[in-house]
Amino acid sequence: AEFITATPNIAEVIEHACRTCYKSHHLVKDGSAERLFNQIVKQSHHDSVCEHGSITMYLTIDRAVLAQLTRHRIGFAYSVESQRYCNYSKAKFGNEVTFIQPADLKEGTYAFDAWVWAMEDAESWYFTLLEEGIKPETARSVLPNSTKCELTITGNIRAWRHFFQLRAGGHAQIDIQNLCKLIHE
Repeated sequence: AEFITATPNIAEVIEHACRTCYKSHHLVKDGSAERLFNQIVKQSHHDSVCEHGSITMYLTIDRAVLAQLTRHRIGFAYSVESQRYCNYSKAKFGNEVTFIQPADLKEGTYAFDAWVWAMEDAESWYFTLLEEGIKPETARSVLPNSTKCELTITGNIRAWRHFFQLRAGGHAQIDIQNLCKLIHE
């Protein structure tokens, strides 16, 4: 996870939006934006003002995590590496398909070995299809959920908060929990 940018003076922007609701701009002072923002975070019933601030991240994840992430549509924008146009047999991809190891598969176990063999087979069949003249958009059909993808994601603060509430806890799949931790840091 790589931080790209955030709304400049995000706390002040959110304070301005909040104070518009109550016509209380006269209460703006040094440090008031941070205090007000912290109050809003604690009282999630008035967090619509958090939609005025956004954060953009650049992520490298697998397709399984991408499927979970993109279920959060409201308040987010996504630009995702296209398997339709990206041909992993090219030099700019290292002439290989990159896979991301699921967090709960431990090296040295039969389960891990089976996963590695499956990834090797998928890559081999993908390259075979390309060698047969099949376009990447069709050859991608043999690639698994562990295939790496990169994306740029922008979300407003309210959307990020909701994402963390749903995906950072113990009920969520471990790989998306780990992503939450990286983004939060």
